[in-house]
Amino acid sequence: MLAMSDTPRRWFRFRLRTLLLLTFLAVIGLSVYSYWSDYRDQALRRERELLSPARGARCTVVFRGDVLETNGANPQPYQAAEVVNRSVQGALVMTNEQWIVLSGPREGQQQWVPRENVLLLKVEAP
Repeated sequence: MLAMSDTPRRWFRFRLRTLLLLTFLAVIGLSVYSYWSDYRDQALRRERELLSPARGARCTVVFRGDVLETNGANPQPYQAAEVVNRSVQGALVMTNEQWIVLSGPREGQQQWVPRENVLLLKVEAP
């Protein structure tokens, strides 16, 4: 006949060992996933940077046709004096997923253009 203390003790050891093993595997799995996702994000960022023009390059941003259309209800975000032939020119300061930033006509000014308003970005060769 088995003693009452043998069965629960053996069952408890098995459960504790399994729990520790699953915890260890979960930590390893999360570490691998974290490393992989960071690596993927950095690789995508490097690809975007290689495709973007260099800072300081002369650029012309051509707006989509519907952005500059005037109707009485919606005032347009760009002044008529700033926009020439549906485009804005300047030296490239910065680009990201939402904005293209060009230097303004005067020192210290910047022109922030939302990417959804851009039809074409012309970059002059150095």
